[in-house]
Amino acid sequence: MGNIESVDGHSEMKHHIMPLKVPMPDPTELEEKFAIVLNSMNLPPDKARLLRQYDNDKKWDLICDQERFQVKNPPHTYIQKLRGYLDPGVTRKKFRRRVQESTKVLRELEISLRTNHIGWVREFLNDENRGLDVLVEYLSFAQCAVMLDFEGLENGEEGFLDKAKSWSRSIEDLHHNSTQPFCNTLVRSARQSVLRYGTVSTSKTIKNSRLVSQKDDVHVCIMCLRAIMNYQVTPPHTTRHRYLLETRALSVSCAINC
Repeated sequence: MGNIESVDGHSEMKHHIMPLKVPMPDPTELEEKFAIVLNSMNLPPDKARLLRQYDNDKKWDLICDQERFQVKNPPHTYIQKLRGYLDPGVTRKKFRRRVQESTKVLRELEISLRTNHIGWVREFLNDENRGLDVLVEYLSFAQCAVMLDFEGLENGEEGFLDKAKSWSRSIEDLHHNSTQPFCNTLVRSARQSVLRYGTVSTSKTIKNSRLVSQKDDVHVCIMCLRAIMNYQVTPPHTTRHRYLLETRALSVSCAINC
């Protein structure tokens, strides 16, 4: 008698633990849902062709698995945080508190860009969010902090700008023998990225960037850009040529400095 009660109790507990499977819809609705899931996975044609050969049960299992997956944060969450790090009006105390989590935020963004469905990436890049612009701007900010290392920054902004000019000239020297037009354009793009921050930054921005200089933000930003490029998604407001040029320029300039 006790054994029967024990078995019944176990069955009841198992019933509560195991999620109930949603009934399969009719074939037409099933195919519609499956097409949406397949499109969101951004698979190569051969892999997508293989999944289309699934029977209805396997297709429904795949649909249910995808629907159970919940994206941790929407794109604008990361974009707002990165913009907060770039705000020149923020107090130093508040900036210090924010920047302590910057590497963690960037790592989460990289994982999201790499693992979420293509719709999430497109939302990150769309005209409303302009996530690529924000990411590149933060990369420029963090990159300057690392490569100039800010020793002797007490000389003021002129000393900072002199170092930026010196660094940009050294990049051109490394490539002055190159006959490739693309390489020359790439170097100019990297140089302008650094000089832009050197010329427009306020003293508060420069001091704030010192807090970033010892972190892994540059490396993780590059990983985010690579994740975007792997999707082969062109931001709507950017031509593909310019997009590849800017991201590669920043990657090369980072590699030279690191």
